[in-house]
Amino acid sequence: MAEAKWELPAKFRTFLGADERQALAGEVEQRVLRALEEAGKLMHVRRHEALTTAHLNDALLQLGEEPVFGFGDARDAARRPVQLMDVLEQPPPPCPLEPSLRWHWLGVDGRQPLIAENPSPADETESLLSVGTVHEISEEMRAYFIKVLEAVRGGLQEAQVRAVWQSLASDPGLQELVPYFCRLVERKVSAAGTGADVVQNCLVLLNCLFRNKHLHLNFYLQQIMPVVLTCIVRRQIGAKGDARHFRVRRDATALLCRLCDLFAHMYPTLLPRVWKTLHTAVKSDKKPLEANYGGIVGLSAMGPNVAASLLLPLVPQVLRRHDAVAPDKKREKPTAQIIRESRVALLTVTGNHLHRQVDGAAVPPAPAAAAASN
Repeated sequence: MAEAKWELPAKFRTFLGADERQALAGEVEQRVLRALEEAGKLMHVRRHEALTTAHLNDALLQLGEEPVFGFGDARDAARRPVQLMDVLEQPPPPCPLEPSLRWHWLGVDGRQPLIAENPSPADETESLLSVGTVHEISEEMRAYFIKVLEAVRGGLQEAQVRAVWQSLASDPGLQELVPYFCRLVERKVSAAGTGADVVQNCLVLLNCLFRNKHLHLNFYLQQIMPVVLTCIVRRQIGAKGDARHFRVRRDATALLCRLCDLFAHMYPTLLPRVWKTLHTAVKSDKKPLEANYGGIVGLSAMGPNVAASLLLPLVPQVLRRHDAVAPDKKREKPTAQIIRESRVALLTVTGNHLHRQVDGAAVPPAPAAAAASN
């Protein structure tokens, strides 16, 4: 097959030298070949049998060149021309709706009302069971998950809720629903405006899963640990001024201790990372008082060695921060309550430490304490 050569038209040869003509011809030939190559690729990708000007125009656009105007697809030539009178005689399109705004309740007392503007429970169930699904969920498992979701929301009677928790803690065959339970807890805890009772139910759900001896939850620890730590050091849980967040933080701390006991031997860096997170919540002055309280409770529950090495050196700093709070702020009930609860927790830890020293029990420094304090 003879190789095609491109030559400069004769009218341009009069004012261009031989070297200029050769350089220009080579550049044009290279650009044309690139455009034809890209057009051929587009033709094969689109499964077309013939190369058209549409392929060439798209190839030029991909290469950053201007398309060739005036040459359309062969199908464009067969189109019937449109008469202006035919367009004018057609009925006009309907008028668009006028944009408007309206108010509606996103949540009332930590619960989302069932109104048209809010997503229905069925929509939430489908979103939880469909994202990232690699296998089909049976109808029985779907109904079971919906029942657990209703228990987390608080939409069941007390006897039904107890039955759901007991089933989660003992029934075999729930392994395929574990990733969906983890996703449910993660969404509920991380969502803004979630009530304290819903967060509490999420912790109960996790506790039941870890009590079930038929489940393998170590594969989902990277999803569960951030949720538990969030419940401990989060700025706000539930409505503003809701005192139930103290119980949520204490229950989350108990669950955190259980997770550390179960998986610390499998993951050597688990305990130092948990200690560092709680230590930062207490040490940093930029953290809110609620996170400060959560860090105090968390470090207190990690054992006497951790409390003596990481928490007790920070007691003067925490007390100075409490004293520096504005007087008008201290008179507010939520602030006064969080300061009182924090001091009670510090007093308990300090008293236990002094009691052990009086009894002659030396408290060695906790391992990795220096790494956590950095």
